[in-house]
Amino acid sequence: MILAIIILASLSILSLYISLKAYRSTKNLLYMLQRYPRVIDRLSKIIESKKRPRKRYIVFRLISSNPISGRELDKIIRDTVKNVIGVKGLAETDYALIDYDETTGLGIIRSNNRTYKLLIGLLGLVRSINNAKVLILPISTHGTIKKAREKIKSLTK
Repeated sequence: MILAIIILASLSILSLYISLKAYRSTKNLLYMLQRYPRVIDRLSKIIESKKRPRKRYIVFRLISSNPISGRELDKIIRDTVKNVIGVKGLAETDYALIDYDETTGLGIIRSNNRTYKLLIGLLGLVRSINNAKVLILPISTHGTIKKAREKIKSLTK
C-alpha cells in the first residue's frame, strides 16, 4: 500500500515537472515570436515553400537517325523516368510532352520547378528509340509556355 502511494506521488511530481517544462517552452516561443518579427518571416517563408510547385517548360531538340513520332518519344521518356526514379518520382516530376515537331525535332516538355533539373538530366539517358540512335538536347527552360513557343519560333527561322 505504501509502495503504491510512493509510486503515485512520484508519477504526479513527474507529470507536474513535464507540464511546467512544456509551459515554459511554449511561453518562450510566444515571447520570441512577439519580440522578433524575423522569426515570423522565416516561418512564413517555410509555409510558403510548401505551396503548389510552379510549371517549367523545357525546350529541346531531338537528333535522330530515323524519324521518331511524338507518341514513341513520349513513351520512351516516360519509361526512362519511371525506370530510374520510379512511379512516384514520375508523378512528382509532373512530366508531360506538350509539343513535338517531327520535321524539325523541336519540342517542349512540361515539368515543375522542383524537379526540372532532374528531368533534364534524365533526358540524356535516352539513347535509342526503336533501334534508332537518338540524342535529346535541352536548349532552354522557361516559366511560361508562351516564352517556350517563342523560343521554338526563333530557332526555326
